Amino acid sequence: MGRSLRQWVADMLEFTDVRRRHRAAIYASRRAFLAGQDDDWAGRTLASVVGGYVAARHPDARALHKDLDDLYSTPLTADDLTGDRAQVLARVHADARAALARRRSDLGDEVAAELTRRVAIVVTDRVWREHLIALEYLSYWLTGDDPQSPRARYHQRAAALYDATVREIHESAMGYLFKLDVTVL
Repeated sequence: MGRSLRQWVADMLEFTDVRRRHRAAIYASRRAFLAGQDDDWAGRTLASVVGGYVAARHPDARALHKDLDDLYSTPLTADDLTGDRAQVLARVHADARAALARRRSDLGDEVAAELTRRVAIVVTDRVWREHLIALEYLSYWLTGDDPQSPRARYHQRAAALYDATVREIHESAMGYLFKLDVTVL
């Protein structure tokens, strides 16, 4: 049995509401970047990224080392990343904080703050546009004649997509912050 026109409009309105909630969260972060109001964003974001790496990779010390070394040049070895998860997480957090402090010191506080702000805005804009496209495809994909509720499936998949979008913003921004060659003329 097909879906009624009323069930189609309600689903499409629900899809629009999900986009609106995602937009509100992303734009709030973006406005904070533009205003320069989030001084510790890089520190919190880096902690989140490396914490995610430990959660995903532990106890595979080699894979964890590769992830960290791809993000920033870590002096930790794979042997340093073995052992209890809590101990590894503490080592990784301390190493990441030290790497960020070195980067800030190398750049100077003013340049580091401006670089963080600009990178966060540019990466957020790029990844947000990709997210909107993915949500649009998701809404078309889930509105077929499937008797299961497209709303529930859309909410579940849109939430996972949003989480992946935030992770991508964080990982990409941190990668740029550590790897971007900044020359002052």
